[in-house]
Amino acid sequence: MPGNSVKWFRRLTVVVLVPAGLYALACAWFQLGHPQPVLGAESRTAFAPAWPQGFFWGTATAAHQVEGGNVHNDWARFERQPGTIARGDTSGAAAGHWGKVAEDIGLMRELGANAYRFSIEWSRLEPREGEWDEAAWQHYADEVAQLKAAGVEPMVTLLHFTFPAWLADRGGATAPDFPERFGRFAAEAARRLGPRVRWWCTVNEPQVQMYQGYVAGIWPPGAKDNALAVKAFAGLLRAHGKAAVALRQGDDDAQIGVASNMIVFEPSNRWNLLEHI
Repeated sequence: MPGNSVKWFRRLTVVVLVPAGLYALACAWFQLGHPQPVLGAESRTAFAPAWPQGFFWGTATAAHQVEGGNVHNDWARFERQPGTIARGDTSGAAAGHWGKVAEDIGLMRELGANAYRFSIEWSRLEPREGEWDEAAWQHYADEVAQLKAAGVEPMVTLLHFTFPAWLADRGGATAPDFPERFGRFAAEAARRLGPRVRWWCTVNEPQVQMYQGYVAGIWPPGAKDNALAVKAFAGLLRAHGKAAVALRQGDDDAQIGVASNMIVFEPSNRWNLLEHI
């Protein structure tokens, strides 16, 4: 019996304990290599985060998603097509941000935000090709001034998924003259807003716009064409280049970039090895 017990224990060790130990070591390796993010104690105050000097922490919006009343772009037209949006919803008045700028900046201050990324709606500013809407430009200039006065650093996005209808009619991101037209728009933004805006995002998530609009076909223009998707993505990248040149010509200290979509997955159970791989 003692000999059988020893053999049984050895088998148990090989069959159960060794794999269990290896499993625990693998989980520990993932834990050490990818520790769970935890806010420092000094940053946990809900409405007064303590950030290092020069660190921006804030909010972000897209004009068509929050302003309301944007009716001259491709998304407004897409929303009205039967079957494109669940329940037939449209952006409509959205969150009404266009008329609540001061109120919303007050909310940012309550949150302890010191930065705000927002887009200026191209179709508001140039509702017809070559015609600038002075009142719309003044609205955004006033918004920037209010942000600066409140100690909130503005970051302006030039293209957040929407094209003016007049450009969409020519192909939007695939239009041959899109990069040049976008460069002209960027130059005008730099001229009018540049003195108070240092941080610029030329194009928001071009890979998302390309995929959703030209591969999945669930965003404007609703295409499902891989060749067209490549053409659209190339157009968005060239447009970024034209805009970056125009912004730097307007302000050689401008900080310019593209918002790139990044997805980070965290395991819900960090001791489940399958959720790490």
